[in-house]
This record gives sequence, structure tokens and C-alpha cells, in this order.
Amino acid sequence: MKIDDVCRGRILLVDDSPEVLEVFSLCLEEAGYKVSSASNGVSALYAAKLSKPDAIILDLWMSQLGGMELAGLLKGDAHLASVPLGLITAAVGILPKLVTSSFAAVMAKPCRLDDLLSMADSLMAKRGQVGLKS
Repeated sequence: MKIDDVCRGRILLVDDSPEVLEVFSLCLEEAGYKVSSASNGVSALYAAKLSKPDAIILDLWMSQLGGMELAGLLKGDAHLASVPLGLITAAVGILPKLVTSSFAAVMAKPCRLDDLLSMADSLMAKRGQVGLKS
């Protein structure tokens, strides 16, 4: 992102795949988002508490603390409960169930990069809404 560019929002990206983090980060940064990343749920929880991002996009299956557990901890934290969560997962069979839980947006992996950007835009539109999909 160039210094002259306007930041569209701060996103915390959480995935245990370094390749996914790299590609998704580059895509979001090119679109004007400020991106921080974490490779597991424990690091993500710490990063979220430290920086309170505008939105969090995470994977479901991760070491140390999975996406569902992380979502529960984030939604249970008074300072982070209103941060919208997006889930990108290869576990396609459980997507309909997850849409009605803690996630404002859910997408199957692999995904197209323009779909990732659409998710980020959707999450930004929902930031700060208390009680979002809890």
C-alpha cells in the first residue's frame, strides 16, 4: 500500500498456512487494507486484544486453538465482541451450520481473490455492530 493511499480498514488474518497468509495478505494490502497476521488461534487472540482490528478473517482448522474456539473467545470478550468475523475453510460440508453461528461471513477454501475482497468489504460494512451473529 502506498503512503498516499487511504486505509480501508485493519484486518487480522489468521491461518496456519504460510502460503495462504502471504497470498491473502498481498491481495488485501493491494486493495488498501492494513493487514496483520497470525498463524494460530493463540497468537490471533493475543494480536486481537493488542490491536483490536476492524475485522478478523480466520481458518477453521488450526493448531493450538481452532477457529470455532477462537470465535467463542473473541465473542466473549467485551472489547472484541463487536469485531465481525469471517471464516474461510475447506470444511465445505459444515458451512451452512457455521453461517448461523459467530461468523458474519463464511466462504469455502480454495476461494477466488475477488471473493476474498468481497468478504473483507462486507465485514467492514458490519464493523461495530453489537450482537453480530452471536
